[in-house]
Amino acid sequence: MIITVKVFAGLKKYFEQQFNLEDDEALNVTEVIEMLGVIRPDSMTLLSACRFAVAEEFVPITYQLKNGEELYLIPPSSGG
Repeated sequence: MIITVKVFAGLKKYFEQQFNLEDDEALNVTEVIEMLGVIRPDSMTLLSACRFAVAEEFVPITYQLKNGEELYLIPPSSGG
């Protein structure tokens, strides 16, 4: 299974803006976050505050990703 992950805002400090994750088994959003936390433990605070979207719709952390889908990691933002 291959999914594309796209990150925004402060997450670009830790990850490329877009990258692929590959796993032998199907993944849900929680499992992806855990995988990313292993890769970059210092990103976990921000990852835990994110919202997640697939196909332009927000999804819960239990969402089961399908092969070829794009997962968007959207951290909280501030500004004026």
